[in-house]
Amino acid sequence: PMRTPVVTGTMTVEDGRIRHFDLPHALENISGVVRFDSRGVTLDEVTAQLGGGPVRFGGRVGIEGYRPGRLDVMMNGQNMRLRYPEGMRSVVDANLTLLGTVDAATLSGMVNVRSAIYTRRFDTGGGLIDLTGNASGQAPASIQTTVPLRYDIHLNIPGTLRVENNTVRLVANA
Repeated sequence: PMRTPVVTGTMTVEDGRIRHFDLPHALENISGVVRFDSRGVTLDEVTAQLGGGPVRFGGRVGIEGYRPGRLDVMMNGQNMRLRYPEGMRSVVDANLTLLGTVDAATLSGMVNVRSAIYTRRFDTGGGLIDLTGNASGQAPASIQTTVPLRYDIHLNIPGTLRVENNTVRLVANA
């Protein structure tokens, strides 16, 4: 039987940038080699910066027809200064893996929070603290995604979480 030949190619990225408009940070200074073949895309030590900290990507995204297939991508970031969610400023290290398919993916790994401070004001209404941070009582807007994710993330906050605003002064760990 005849075999379908595997078409291959490479693309070198230098000083690239990706931004999701609902997030305050862009993935910047993207550099590395991306390898393509008829079965998928492989990330060969792709590096970038997120929140000023170095980030490394590796792994593979399979292609089935014209859609992403099997996901097996890892991300390792250090000393990332993040401003998300609104009102939170943190410095984190993360070692995450995205496994599965576009229809059933799991984001897993470890996030170590070096320091974090929440400064958004709590508005009060009717004598109750509105924990959503707005006077209407509606939940804050969330990022809409077309990829359903299951999470298995271990969060380590060793005595560095602070809340400082008009209502409370708090230091906690988790």
